[in-house]
Amino acid sequence: INAEYGPLSKANRSMFACALFLACLPLLLHAQSTAIPGGLTAPPLVFTGDVAVDMAGKPGTVAVDDLAGSDEASPDVGLPPGWAFPFSGWDVTRVVLRYDYENDNMHIGLDCFAVCGDADGDGDAGSSSPQLVARGGDDLADFGGSESVVIALDVDLDNNFDFVIGYPGEAPAASERRPCGDAADKTCFGIYLYDGMSRSDPYSALI
Repeated sequence: INAEYGPLSKANRSMFACALFLACLPLLLHAQSTAIPGGLTAPPLVFTGDVAVDMAGKPGTVAVDDLAGSDEASPDVGLPPGWAFPFSGWDVTRVVLRYDYENDNMHIGLDCFAVCGDADGDGDAGSSSPQLVARGGDDLADFGGSESVVIALDVDLDNNFDFVIGYPGEAPAASERRPCGDAADKTCFGIYLYDGMSRSDPYSALI
């Protein structure tokens, strides 16, 4: 995810920049994260869509593994018994962060064990495998419909999210109209204010 400003007003952008730094600070100090020095003089990142290639291990990055109860990144999304593919595209490996000082951009990479958003893990995030169809499942293209990937930030540590970055699957009735209109796919990528009452639905409770 290369985060760009979504439906935030200009007045909120400076506030968001400060909030994002504060929200990411615990990750920078996290005992189980990996920080690679050299961010001030690091060359620009080249994005291909593969976080492991584009960001992981590069100067100035901080990687936080999904430890799943072990000492290293481990899959923790269940699959049906005897499933044909080893991992689901909803199984996150790590989050990688890097702040681009020269251009004032915060880059957030979400790395998955399979292709992110590829529900059945067959390597094609845009269609459903015969195995998934046989079980009544549907792997939607372009994070469409109910598919959603977000990074949610709790800036003031009140146990509720303040901002949501990513592809929201839904929006409450009171939400402002999103820049992508009525589409529910990757064209809705953006930064949204969160208006939920709990951590249970960061993909939908936004304004």
